[in-house]
Amino acid sequence: MKEMKGLLLEDKKGLSVMIGYVLLVVIGITLAVLVYGFLKIYVPTNQPSCPDNIALSIEEFSCSDGALELTLMNRGLFNLDAAYIRIGEEGRVFRELINSQDVFFSDWASEEGLPPGEIWPKSGNPQSYPFTGLGPHILEVQPAMYIENELVLCNEAIITQIIQCVEGELGGPQVSIYSPQEKIYSTQEILINFEILGASECIGILSYTDGIEIKEYSSCTINEIQNLDSGDYTLNVTGRSGDDEKQAIVDFIVDNQQLPDGPYLNIYFPLSGERYINPVPVEFSAGVSGLGDSTLLAGCWYKKTGELKTYIPSCADKTEIVLQNQLAFNSPGEQNLTIYILDSNGLENVKSILFLRPSACTDGIDNDNDNLIDGNDPGCDPDNLENDDDETDGGGIRGNILLDGIWTNLD
Repeated sequence: MKEMKGLLLEDKKGLSVMIGYVLLVVIGITLAVLVYGFLKIYVPTNQPSCPDNIALSIEEFSCSDGALELTLMNRGLFNLDAAYIRIGEEGRVFRELINSQDVFFSDWASEEGLPPGEIWPKSGNPQSYPFTGLGPHILEVQPAMYIENELVLCNEAIITQIIQCVEGELGGPQVSIYSPQEKIYSTQEILINFEILGASECIGILSYTDGIEIKEYSSCTINEIQNLDSGDYTLNVTGRSGDDEKQAIVDFIVDNQQLPDGPYLNIYFPLSGERYINPVPVEFSAGVSGLGDSTLLAGCWYKKTGELKTYIPSCADKTEIVLQNQLAFNSPGEQNLTIYILDSNGLENVKSILFLRPSACTDGIDNDNDNLIDGNDPGCDPDNLENDDDETDGGGIRGNILLDGIWTNLD
């Protein structure tokens, strides 16, 4: 009898354990159903995302004397509302957000964000943030835009740049005058183009050579057309940073009363000293100089670095023409584009422009669609980024564009 009672007690214990397991399974399934229902209701299934052709590039940067300065350009097809700027040491996943106080392009608010082809800050002066780190760092910029009234971070358009942060100023201000040059101009439209880097105060003064001031510039970057009458002129550009001051002066002459002896030629793009990613925009105007009603343009040619002259047939038998195209320069580094103009009297005009075409590993673009840019891409040689024009692991070369397109007449 005692043995029978023992068996019954053991059976009851086994049954209790089984019931406990069943209850745990039921509770787990119930909770899973509740959580799934909650997520289905409160978590949106279609998250907004940025469109293709979003491209924000770092145009200028410096990291010295406890400050990080940079300038950005929208090279995509859509207005951008904000950018998240982060910096961190090489090899570290976490990067500090240095513009947490204001991630928006506030100075472009009237244009509904930073428009394509425009620079931020709008003034042209680099934006400065306090940063005391030293040594090599990774600068990361992630664009953002409003989609359906929601600020969306563009995860596929993040760009990175290796920078070197040092103590003290990097050699003080740097002043460069790209245009005008010390020459005689036969046109009223003179391009005023200069740039000052590493300066807290920028001053540009355009005046007659005798000292009468025409215009004063306070921006550190100027690129505009100024209409000038015949006369002798001086452009004086000064950059100051504390007690350090750098200056550049150009004297030039405008003589638009007396036409030159040969055909005229004005190159609008590319600009001398600028940085261009393939294909490079080219625009110029040419025409005869009033040597008689029968004088016409006989032809135009262009010559790229290391190549033979190429004939442009649309120039012939015209009195004037404005042409535009996009040309490919297949090797990175400094480029020389030369335009040749010939009229029917056999007189020639030749002009050359020097500019920079960065390599695929320094252009700030994901050329092989692997979400890795420049020095972060394993296809780039970290010891030869300036000359490495192959960002792909398979050996393809971004710069190898053979077509030069079609010359468009803008008249």
